Amino acid sequence: MIGTGTTAVTYKREDGVLMLYHLIQLIAVDTKTTVSSILWLLMGSQMCDTMQDVGSDIQEFNKRINMHLVTLRARRIEVPIIVTALFEAYQSCEDSTFVSYIGCKEEQHKDNTICWMKKNDVAKMRQAGTAPATGTTVYCPSSL
Repeated sequence: MIGTGTTAVTYKREDGVLMLYHLIQLIAVDTKTTVSSILWLLMGSQMCDTMQDVGSDIQEFNKRINMHLVTLRARRIEVPIIVTALFEAYQSCEDSTFVSYIGCKEEQHKDNTICWMKKNDVAKMRQAGTAPATGTTVYCPSSL
């Protein structure tokens, strides 16, 4: 107690161990809730809603989905395979040209005749002079 007379001020002192315990409880609950919420957002129907929320802006949609994946990785959670959900969301896009392009990609994926290449792979192929023409689909044997 500090002060004199009738105006005394009392300071509450928290126990450090008790405070740490409550903090850990809060973080554990937040993490479990956050992870389940993020996993829910990566489901097909929720991805379709995200596509509608961004007004069929593919780049913005990809940024949002990628952010969810990064958030899961930051929490050291195994990232689910979302290819099917992505196809479903891309099919809900308002751009008919893009939807038909994705439809072809989905068929190739189902037939196991598509090879998803990274930008670095294409850059290496260009340097070697073996890159396919722009807009050409790159096929891989199903044995790869």
